[in-house]
Amino acid sequence: FSLFGLAKAGVVPLDTRNALEPLMFGTLISSTDPVSTMSIMSSLNTSPMLHALIFGESVLNDAVCITLYKTLEGFHPFLYESPKMVQFGLGDFGKVMVIFSGITMVSVMLGVACGLLCSMISKKFPMIRNHPEIEMGMTFFFAYACYCLGEIIEMSGIMALFFCAIVLAHYHSHNLSDNSKVAVWSTVQALGFFAETA
Repeated sequence: FSLFGLAKAGVVPLDTRNALEPLMFGTLISSTDPVSTMSIMSSLNTSPMLHALIFGESVLNDAVCITLYKTLEGFHPFLYESPKMVQFGLGDFGKVMVIFSGITMVSVMLGVACGLLCSMISKKFPMIRNHPEIEMGMTFFFAYACYCLGEIIEMSGIMALFFCAIVLAHYHSHNLSDNSKVAVWSTVQALGFFAETA
């Protein structure tokens, strides 16, 4: 709302007829890029727990920003045939919060369900432990399938993937063979390194 107030005062050149555009812009700029923080922390050899907490917070912050932006986007006139500006009033904030809460809850439940399903399969079928390639493939398949399913049903795929990864790390990793643990860990570290530095 502070951005909307600045627009009303004429400091920021945004549409002041309603608060929709400033809110959408605010969600875009409020997501943070943790790459510089992560690189400084890596060079200082800080605690892995501190690294995980800051990285997890920034990923969750980005997921929340994307979800909120997609929710607000549903109220914007460029999605409608009529170019007339949709009035975004106080009553619409309630709608936004209900839609946002629903998307968030469904995405979290989807991520937890995918993670638990993968963990259950690896626990119920111990013969998979003899095939590290199947264990590794299954781990990455469930994570990617969770993301894709979240996007297909128009929920937050990033948030679903985040909670799926938490469940996989907490439950599924104990069901993996030693070779698979090393392979999955090394692959995730390599992909994370290239994603953060590329």
